[in-house]
Amino acid sequence: MANRRIKVRGSTLPKVDHAVVAEGLGAEHSPLLRQLSKEEAQEYEPVGGPYRMEVANESMIRRNAGSMLAVLGKSIDELVGYRVLDIDEEPEFRKQCGQYATVVRYYARKR
Repeated sequence: MANRRIKVRGSTLPKVDHAVVAEGLGAEHSPLLRQLSKEEAQEYEPVGGPYRMEVANESMIRRNAGSMLAVLGKSIDELVGYRVLDIDEEPEFRKQCGQYATVVRYYARKR
């Protein structure tokens, strides 16, 4: 028998619908956090303090949100989204972690 190589075009893994997974797990909304603009963030209440991140990608943002909420005794369902702060925001915090660090703040609905 001759050994043949099979060429796969595209992905053979099924696409995962995050909304279906969230619904099956009983989450109130999609597991992905949305990025808020400065104007949108004013409508919500900040949760926790600002967080410094080396890389502000979706997985790091979500992981830090989960650990922060665990300390506060809250659920990720309470979060609305996050915002990457401008360079002129949180000056005291930036002095501690570096002027040009990426700083993220999380937001929840006002009570």
